[in-house]
Amino acid sequence: MKRITCVLLVGILTITSAWSSGNGASSLSVLQQEAFEIGKQYLGSRLVKCNDIFFYKYTWGISAGTPSIFQVLDPEVVLLDGGPISSVDQLNGLEWSGGMKFKFRAIRVLEQNPGTGSWGQWVERPNGINIAYVKSGGQWAMNPSMDGAFADPPASCGDIAVKPPPVAKKDPAPEKSTPAKPFKI
Repeated sequence: MKRITCVLLVGILTITSAWSSGNGASSLSVLQQEAFEIGKQYLGSRLVKCNDIFFYKYTWGISAGTPSIFQVLDPEVVLLDGGPISSVDQLNGLEWSGGMKFKFRAIRVLEQNPGTGSWGQWVERPNGINIAYVKSGGQWAMNPSMDGAFADPPASCGDIAVKPPPVAKKDPAPEKSTPAKPFKI
């Protein structure tokens, strides 16, 4: 399986290494170049960059449809070329099959608690997130991931800010009252 690696820089994806087979990036076929551009557009539409840090929203299959906000360090994309298309697949309109792997050095999640939020611990996720897609009948179709789906990204960096914990309200001081009639024993 051939692959090409790119690194996310200044909000766009750029090629930083050649095919693992040793061929230069100029040897990409037209379909591989198109697949690479589709992958860049897709991830570019899902990531937000704030102060040189990348964030995205993702719904894990186990989270009942509630997207979480993730922060990643040193994100990169590896384009995975699925290899040659059989003549039968070509008869059925399949033009390209493959995907990409969204990788990063470290990742952490914004733990959402009622009214507050705090960042979890940094962890490694060496396998990243796999995104499969194909071109068939002239149209690109994506299967975002096998274990979840990217959600619409945070609208702005302000949407990512962690809210400070609420200030605890003090109980009002008890009112001093004098009994109407003192108690006698």
